[in-house]
Amino acid sequence: MARSCPISVFARVRPLAPSEAGSDLLPGLKTDSSDPDERSTVVLASATPIDGYTGAFGQEANNRDVFERCFAERVSTVLSGGTASLFCYGYTGAGKTHTVIGYGNERGVFFLAAERLLQQLNSSVEDHQKKFLRATACEIYNDNILDLLGDEKLECSLATDESGQLQILGPPQRTQLDENDRGIIGDKACMSAAAVHETISTKSSGLRSVSVFQVDDLDKIGKTCVQQRACGSSTEHHQSSRSHAILRVEVVNADVVKAQDELKEARAVLPARKNAYDNISSSLFHTLFQYHIILRAGA
Repeated sequence: MARSCPISVFARVRPLAPSEAGSDLLPGLKTDSSDPDERSTVVLASATPIDGYTGAFGQEANNRDVFERCFAERVSTVLSGGTASLFCYGYTGAGKTHTVIGYGNERGVFFLAAERLLQQLNSSVEDHQKKFLRATACEIYNDNILDLLGDEKLECSLATDESGQLQILGPPQRTQLDENDRGIIGDKACMSAAAVHETISTKSSGLRSVSVFQVDDLDKIGKTCVQQRACGSSTEHHQSSRSHAILRVEVVNADVVKAQDELKEARAVLPARKNAYDNISSSLFHTLFQYHIILRAGA
């Protein structure tokens, strides 16, 4: 894979399952791995060939072969502050979950990439602030977005932030400001209900996350992602996933995590604080108006 190429497309042909033993293979299907030096790989040789792939992984290839050839070089992009994505597409039972998460003792590409990241982070000479990974997992099922981490799924929502980026938000948490912070001067009962602005802060914490200091810390994601994803039986696979899973890791340190949490808190409380200032203005106007009435009556 050329590092200068921003997108690479590989095909993987899985071995036959025991229940499929004796079945006929698709004529012309490439069942062995392609030569890394090939510029364009033909996956299906037929009257209308399917070609143009960066490479192909045959039935003998394992997940580490897939990682080393199609994703290992992307790790350096992440360490330099960029983003690398792995997108797996295929029919039910094709082996997408096996490739990404793994099965049994064979770890998937997601775990292998995290392991490589941790190895390089731990070997870094910049020891003044230890870096680690923070991981999240969610699924898109029909029109719903669900957080997969934790003992039960949590329904989430989509929102666009001020920079135009799409964000996944967890269930909102509503908190009332303290009585002294609501900006009401004097007797609230004397003010009309329309004049009092709500001072409730609404905070959506985003997806639940797990801190990853060693690759075994990712086992929680592997278990919850497999166990809690929407599954069903089909003619192809007895536990076929019925959803799209999104697994994400980011490189962070303690200061970054603290700053992110403080920023979320500030954004949540800002509208309530603005309303509190409006309440101060309304309260002052109401108080001054009452004094004006009293002075006129006294005159």
